[in-house]
Amino acid sequence: MKNISHKHLKRPPYSAYLCAALCHPEKWPQYAGTSADGSCVSIFLIVGSKAWEKASTLENSHLFLMLPPGDDPLLYDWKPLKGHDPIIAIIEGDPPSEKEYYDLASALIRDGVQRFTRPGKDGSAIRHLSEEVIKCTV
Repeated sequence: MKNISHKHLKRPPYSAYLCAALCHPEKWPQYAGTSADGSCVSIFLIVGSKAWEKASTLENSHLFLMLPPGDDPLLYDWKPLKGHDPIIAIIEGDPPSEKEYYDLASALIRDGVQRFTRPGKDGSAIRHLSEEVIKCTV
């Protein structure tokens, strides 16, 4: 998957917003999930049937991208998330199917995300890890 051409991939909704915010680390402390010293930010990925509605309420308070409901995550370029692990899913409305989550995790890892965390059906956290992370923990 690493040799995929990104030429035909779409930018996820809110990419311009996220990229603009990431260019100004001095402003990171204003966003939810920023470390106490302001050096690390939490980036969220909004998913689910009501993702559009949720995303509109988070702008200017959270750093995030969004997967439009029903869209194939493999058709998006998730590179803006690289280097900001872990990426944390926020579900709004009906959650994606397990196959959609698998495809999303595959697309994120393809584009350089090392850790993706999402809620499981029972409320537990499910972590998707890149091969590099798994090799380091063995």
